[in-house]
Amino acid sequence: MLLLLLLALPVINAEPIPRPCGTMRSFFSAESRIVGGETAPEYAWPWQVYLTLNNMFICGGTLIDRQHVITSAHCVAKPVNNTSDLFVRVGAQNMVREGYYAGTNYRISKKFIHEKYSIPEYGYDIALLRLNNTVDISDTVNFVCLPTSPDFNVSMYQPVVITGFGLTSEGGYLPYRLQQGVIQVLPTCSFAYPWFNSTTQICAGLLGGGRDTCQGDSGGPLVYKPRKSDQWIMFGITSYGYGCGRFYYPGVYSNISHHPPVTNFYVSNRKEGFAVQGSILARSKFYGNSLSAILDGTARLTLLNRGEDYIITMPYANCKGILIGKLTMELGGKVTIVCEKTRYSADIEFKLKPFIGGQELTNHIEGKIRLEKDVLYTFSGHWDDEIILVDKATNARSLFWKVSQPVVNSRLKRYVVPIEQQRDNESEKLWQRVTAAIKQNDQVSATEEKTIIEDEQRKQIKERKATSTEWHPRLFNIDPNSKEWIYTYSDARPWDAHNDISTFENNFIICTRTRHRSQNMNRTNKSSSRNNSIINTVGRPSALTRGPSPSLNNIRDDDAPYLTPNINNQASLLLNSSDDVVSTLKCMDTTLSRISQRLDMYEKDLHYLKSHRKTHEHNQVNSFSSYIQLILIIIVAIILKYIFH
Repeated sequence: MLLLLLLALPVINAEPIPRPCGTMRSFFSAESRIVGGETAPEYAWPWQVYLTLNNMFICGGTLIDRQHVITSAHCVAKPVNNTSDLFVRVGAQNMVREGYYAGTNYRISKKFIHEKYSIPEYGYDIALLRLNNTVDISDTVNFVCLPTSPDFNVSMYQPVVITGFGLTSEGGYLPYRLQQGVIQVLPTCSFAYPWFNSTTQICAGLLGGGRDTCQGDSGGPLVYKPRKSDQWIMFGITSYGYGCGRFYYPGVYSNISHHPPVTNFYVSNRKEGFAVQGSILARSKFYGNSLSAILDGTARLTLLNRGEDYIITMPYANCKGILIGKLTMELGGKVTIVCEKTRYSADIEFKLKPFIGGQELTNHIEGKIRLEKDVLYTFSGHWDDEIILVDKATNARSLFWKVSQPVVNSRLKRYVVPIEQQRDNESEKLWQRVTAAIKQNDQVSATEEKTIIEDEQRKQIKERKATSTEWHPRLFNIDPNSKEWIYTYSDARPWDAHNDISTFENNFIICTRTRHRSQNMNRTNKSSSRNNSIINTVGRPSALTRGPSPSLNNIRDDDAPYLTPNINNQASLLLNSSDDVVSTLKCMDTTLSRISQRLDMYEKDLHYLKSHRKTHEHNQVNSFSSYIQLILIIIVAIILKYIFH
């Protein structure tokens, strides 16, 4: 008995083992499919918190350690001047504050707003809150994991999880329990929000709609669990979106991971009527016997004569047979093409050849062409041979693409500026010693040369930071509205056959040779359907944000299962910009004009009835009835006109 007691003493006196970040007692698989979200089970998402201001619920948040909460900047930037009125409720799975899952309130000692934040649409919608006291870790309270590597990235179309206490539908109700839902990471949101910035924001949701965050969910986490891992990693914060769960309007989330360098490109052929511009982030993944070069980002194809923009994502290059088998290179992944103006879209999947056999699947693609949700055509084939198009309505087959010798001959020849004409910081010249070492299989020299370049770049960054000097690229600049990198000398005018002769490039500046001198136009990209009028001015509340929502009522002592939004406050979100007021006044003016026209018409009919009453005595009853009706209509029209004036 004494021996058993001695053996038990280390167990009794041992301190509890700290729980790893991002773990929870509740099992949840991101592979499941939740239609519109569902109530979270017990012990789920213990890092989810919510914020209250003056005892009123405003936003969600995420516990990232025992004393800090991360949330959206728009939740605490403008409406919160005094942190003494701001509380964070930790460990709550319901908002009626009953039972074991009621949670604990914590005061805020200090808040930190991202220095580059202005409004959510411009990105950097991030705020950090420091709690007065440390949080006790338990079954219902734990902090989430954060990305440990600056290269952390979630692949496109991977299932990820959103959680929050926000509205369950657009204009709907506020639940009293924590909700959860599974969505996908999408390549871009530029087709829905022209100002979308892929370097500071994440696009996630479902293109078909039906599953999304909503008002009140702002500040909540966007989390991902890698395969063969029990830990959830937070990589995004709920920021804004148009409506909730709408078709082709996914949600936008603030990217909290490292913002790596981005490559910008511009291709123009005004005579043929197109221009291509985009930003991509190149990264790689090694799988053992294969390597993928992934291009995150989008390209914008502008048809100049039609005024149409097509947002295109990129496939990835896959190299197989590094260790075993034949070394091959092919394209893979899903590509989307979306035109916001015409509502046409296409989904293209580049199929990878199987490891064994399947020679007929080399360079194979499949896809669909849609008008909104309706599939108009399907196509399949080989992008290096021929592709067959099938009409869904008639099942008629036609040749869509055929690689012939004229097509091969028409390919543009590759041209590279001679290295002696390149500037010192251009890639080929800057990295020429690293390239030469790799070609000679000298990995040691390549690493040394690479280190020299990177150390010099870090030194230049420190010098610019010490002197408060900003770096301004020579050929690209940030668009003040869209916050996208654009080519400084872009020209989106349609080709004028009577005046334009040819285009040429001089010192990387694309110019047009004309018959007559004319003022150079469009030195910033203002092409086609890119309408940025929705963006609010700096410091203005945005109707797209998903919290704090003035439509959410006080939830202190409400025992009802649902809380209804305030309709008046909710309507105010729709009329918070001068553009909305102007459009509303125009609509009212049009309505008044129509009423006046109808009033004149009724007065003419009344005069006609008076003058012909004697000649139509046999229809006196019917005329009198019509006369009374017209008088009533005139009175109603006059009252309406008076009210509108």
